[in-house]
Amino acid sequence: MSSVSVGQTLSAVTTAGGLYPQLDQQIIQLTMPYMPFRGLCAQKSMVGSAGNTFVWARQTGQRTAVFSEVAESAYIPLDSTPYGYSGVTVYKIGEGFLVSRELIEDTYLPVVQDHMVRFGIRAANKVDNDVVKTLIAGATNTAAASGSSLGATGTTFAAYRTGAIGQQDIVINGILPITKINYFPDTAALNPIQEADLFMLPMFTEQWQYGEAIVRSGFLENEPNHPPYGVQPVISNNVPAGTAIVLASGSNPRTTLGQYAPGIFFVEKRPLTTATEDVPAADGQAVYFSARYAANVQVGGVISLITGLATS
Repeated sequence: MSSVSVGQTLSAVTTAGGLYPQLDQQIIQLTMPYMPFRGLCAQKSMVGSAGNTFVWARQTGQRTAVFSEVAESAYIPLDSTPYGYSGVTVYKIGEGFLVSRELIEDTYLPVVQDHMVRFGIRAANKVDNDVVKTLIAGATNTAAASGSSLGATGTTFAAYRTGAIGQQDIVINGILPITKINYFPDTAALNPIQEADLFMLPMFTEQWQYGEAIVRSGFLENEPNHPPYGVQPVISNNVPAGTAIVLASGSNPRTTLGQYAPGIFFVEKRPLTTATEDVPAADGQAVYFSARYAANVQVGGVISLITGLATS
């Protein structure tokens, strides 16, 4: 019988040079989408702990609550903070590959390592897709795109084409609903199609509009008080075309008291791990990948969806 051995736990680095430096300039690899979304979540580890469900305790009181005014000699009213509980159960992903001995012998290239890099990045892409889907499913702020923007003269104008994103979509439909619950949006996740439409807005490109060009060297720059209005553009093909996501990703909403108030989480039970196996019947070597995790939205109000945008 063949034996199975558990191999290394892959690090968070998903570049070929980071995982396997010997691959550099030997095998030309396929590029994968930019994968930033796990990093936007507050991280929770269940590695080594019992069970498969992570449970949060949450305050469920009113965000606008204030103290009562009390008359002299009157009894001070008593109150308590109500709590609720919410959990998420991790799930498992897995896949493997078989490399024949002939391929290893004939190419004289590190094909097993190359496969491992490719599969490691594919697994990270799966995680990224899952986080995006969780953000979309968990959002409580949704608005259809208007395509409207405000010109320098104070006149509203429409986008240059149907389905293009507008200034109103970012500020009114995206940022405002989040700031209404005392969070500060920091990220605008866009498909490349929506990024291209954003570049077409004059307030992001014309120096005469704001005194200094926002686009420098071909990139939107996020500086204080610069468009897109304090939210950092994150561009990825994992964001569905036609939808833009504005969110507050920080574990702290930058309040003066620094409350612990993250809204989105990534729970990991098993990091991406490999197991290897010799397969004599196939005259090759099999490598298996698996991971256990779940993304979760605890505060849906930290996410705004702008829908109905162009898809091509």
